[in-house]
Amino acid sequence: ADCRRVSAGQVKYTFSHDAATGEISGSTAVDVQYEDCPDDLAATFKALHPDRADAIDEHLVGDCDRDLFDYLNEEKFLVPGRSKTKYLDIAEDDGWTFVAGEGIRFLPPKIDDEDADAEFRDLIGAGCKNDDGTE
Repeated sequence: ADCRRVSAGQVKYTFSHDAATGEISGSTAVDVQYEDCPDDLAATFKALHPDRADAIDEHLVGDCDRDLFDYLNEEKFLVPGRSKTKYLDIAEDDGWTFVAGEGIRFLPPKIDDEDADAEFRDLIGAGCKNDDGTE
């Protein structure tokens, strides 16, 4: 894993008092700088915490692509195939009539690209005319 280090400069505290209302307010400001670690996250952690160097290993993955695939499948975000119980087949033999609609049952009409393109070009090429040919 990539690693970033953070360093902070002098902390500046500012306090103010409003004599008219009696309110006191305060703020803090600090310069923060970020830089890359010389090594990856695991190596940097182990160098900074040699007494518990192995503690980071259980939190990092090795092969990210495989681990990500496994995690997504375990959490049911990515389930290849089709559920055997979630979606029932609709069979007219059982008294059901299949109706295309939205969602998993949406079946858009099959459109031939060449026919659709020709029809569109005919409409554009026809100009603005009424059905009887008059303008």
